[in-house]
Amino acid sequence: MMIRLFVFSILSCFGLLNVNQLYTQVYTQEKDVPVEMEKLISALKDKDPKVRADAAEKLGKTKNVAAVEPLIVALKDENYTVRPRAAEALGELGYKRAVEPLVAVLMDTLSSYKDITSWYLTEDVRVYVLIAEGLISDLGATAAIALGRIGDPSNQLISALKDKDSRIRRNAALGLGVMKNSSAVEFLIHALQDNDFWAKGNAILALKMIMDKKAIEPLKALAKNDPNSSISKSAQEALETIQKGGAK
Repeated sequence: MMIRLFVFSILSCFGLLNVNQLYTQVYTQEKDVPVEMEKLISALKDKDPKVRADAAEKLGKTKNVAAVEPLIVALKDENYTVRPRAAEALGELGYKRAVEPLVAVLMDTLSSYKDITSWYLTEDVRVYVLIAEGLISDLGATAAIALGRIGDPSNQLISALKDKDSRIRRNAALGLGVMKNSSAVEFLIHALQDNDFWAKGNAILALKMIMDKKAIEPLKALAKNDPNSSISKSAQEALETIQKGGAK
């Protein structure tokens, strides 16, 4: 099966095979799924949400590629305890096929956060703080952590920083911050020039969470020159947090 995955991956790089079809083909052709694993996959459809959540958690520990598609489906489970366990399991499995669905989950949960000064937080910014402040759900946080475990550079979120919809830009910036994605720093620095108040504020928060020294000079300039006092204050506080924290 791994040989087929490699061949399909090469074909997808040259545009000869849709990457989303890649795994589907492998899964449907794979006949060596262990019996115990088949039981766990079936348990994802059990009437009891506790059984479904337990099955999702156990599937993550199998390290078997055949668990990916059923777990992606479980991201939309009707029960709030099952969905985060499915996201966590996908992170444990580590397959790139899960990236797009997990990004979609992250963006969706961020779109519902409260319109408060989300970037005005204490120095000790962590995912659990965002949950406590109502900025991101347990599912969104778990999806972000799972994406980090998979090691995805989050090109989709980076691209979304340039979206025409300001809400999408806001969510993308915050999502990159939650993931502490250092590869996004240059793009987030550019987002400091966004004319949307919240998109700019979330870019500040994201840089504050990532703690990269490349953000120091741009934040200094923003703190000194931005005409909005709230933005300049936030930039100054982010700057101080990065400097005290020993930026990378």
